[in-house]
Amino acid sequence: MRWWPRPSRSVLTALALIFAAPLLAYSGLWLVLTKPEPVPSVQLGFDDAYLPSEHAQLIQAVYKDSPAAKAGLLPGDRIVAIDGQPVTGASFRQRVWMLHSPGDQIRLTIARPGAKSLVFLIGTFPQNPVASLSALLGRQLSNWFPVPFILVGLVVLFLRLEDPNAWLLVLVFGGLVVSRGFPPPDTPPAWWPLVMAYQALLFGMFGPLFYWFFAVFPARPPIDRRLPWLRWGSPVIGCALVWGGIRSGGVRLPLPLHRLVGENAPLESPF
Repeated sequence: MRWWPRPSRSVLTALALIFAAPLLAYSGLWLVLTKPEPVPSVQLGFDDAYLPSEHAQLIQAVYKDSPAAKAGLLPGDRIVAIDGQPVTGASFRQRVWMLHSPGDQIRLTIARPGAKSLVFLIGTFPQNPVASLSALLGRQLSNWFPVPFILVGLVVLFLRLEDPNAWLLVLVFGGLVVSRGFPPPDTPPAWWPLVMAYQALLFGMFGPLFYWFFAVFPARPPIDRRLPWLRWGSPVIGCALVWGGIRSGGVRLPLPLHRLVGENAPLESPF
């Protein structure tokens, strides 16, 4: 059963080109601007989080039998200096780690809850298994994740322009392409709001279109036959999420709806 009017093939081709152009531009920009973060060749074996108010790294977990555990590091400790240099930002520890090689020693200055004075620990760096060649290759490949979705989606679309399911498929794949988002630039360029609006549009409609696609392909499921209004009402929810997140590029409830559902409801879904 056809659920949309059938335009001429020339009109469909024009619409497909209009859709493909910004999708390709967005993906090309993503490939250029998004690069895998460098991974240090060393590690001590703990999870931490930066505390801006204290200029310190909060130790959240220490791995069993790790160099950090052997050095005496404990969950709840705060690293306030590394090799005598005060912690100055969220990337400070990462930058210091990048300067070291396996076998090097590191001196940590610790503010420990309950301790009357600072605690000094010395750890020895082992090789970081995440920095292996295979792990590096995996990170490089993950940076190209949009390519298969774009190729498959656009090829299917241009081969089956008159098939509404092909349009749904490429729209769903478009939502997957923008799902990773961009790292925020230090100084956003003038065209950045357009990128965020495009990202919000495809990602906000991803859920409703995903449901719509599987509600009509390969056959209508029982839930769609019993509750067909869910398919037609889902784009309304998607439009609301797009409207709320059009400036940030995320999925965000507009403020009036946020107040309606309650103050404890999540305001925004980050990438």
